[in-house]
Amino acid sequence: MNNKAFTLMELLATIIIIALITSLAVPAVINQIADKKSKIDETTKIMIYNAAELYMSNNQYEYPKLSGNKYCISLDKLVSSGLLESPIKDFKTGSVIALTKKVSISVNTNNEYDEFELVDEC
Repeated sequence: MNNKAFTLMELLATIIIIALITSLAVPAVINQIADKKSKIDETTKIMIYNAAELYMSNNQYEYPKLSGNKYCISLDKLVSSGLLESPIKDFKTGSVIALTKKVSISVNTNNEYDEFELVDEC
């Protein structure tokens, strides 16, 4: 008689070890995927920031370059002015960015637009 097969205990132990490893790894992978989806791609941010800077340059009477000032422009305003097209989609994930988001822009000591940030509220 040739006993080269696995016993039931060996199979159960292997299945339990695989289940433990899976239960530890799956939540980490799911969190990474959700984190990547919630972040907006750098290319999309640059496109939005450039549109905001152009809008501010075109409307200098409304957004003067005074050191220490902080301005907010909604994405809806950038779309209605023709600088962005709706819907605004993230290049990496393809998800649509809500037009209720705003671009926060501060003016530095050299009276230049500085520190662009995409926020929900200003």
